[in-house]
Amino acid sequence: EYISDVLDGIDLAMKGVETDCPATAPMGLEYDLPRERLIGVELWGILDLEGSTEVKLTACLKAFEHIFYWLSALEALEQENHSRVVDQVRKSLETREDPVPYFLLGYTLGLLERWDEAEVAYRRSVELDPYFDSGWDNLAYTYKKKNQLEEAMDAYRQV
Repeated sequence: EYISDVLDGIDLAMKGVETDCPATAPMGLEYDLPRERLIGVELWGILDLEGSTEVKLTACLKAFEHIFYWLSALEALEQENHSRVVDQVRKSLETREDPVPYFLLGYTLGLLERWDEAEVAYRRSVELDPYFDSGWDNLAYTYKKKNQLEEAMDAYRQV
């Protein structure tokens, strides 16, 4: 069934079906499609690239590595294993930088009350996507927790 769902995701991407998830977007809990279908969408985005087979295979391997760590992080989040979330998201980010994994990293570090590290993660998420309102909102909250009220107001103004 897993492989079938991955193939369905590739089929959706090939047909141009709107998924609210471009092939280069990170996968997360907020998407409507099952994770396996999102993997298919991700892979189709790679297979649709220009370039040699070697280039595509290398990109697929990187994508699988990113997906593995990202899904492991989401599973750990569901289990409330926060230290594992931090570890898996960091490994995911070693394969590809995206604002959503940085957001999840900041969120989890906030749960652990590691506010300085959370700030760095949230800042990176909004550097990668300046229109990422949730990143700005949580960055502002982090500044508030650190009693940096002027920075908090500046971040809230970005939302």
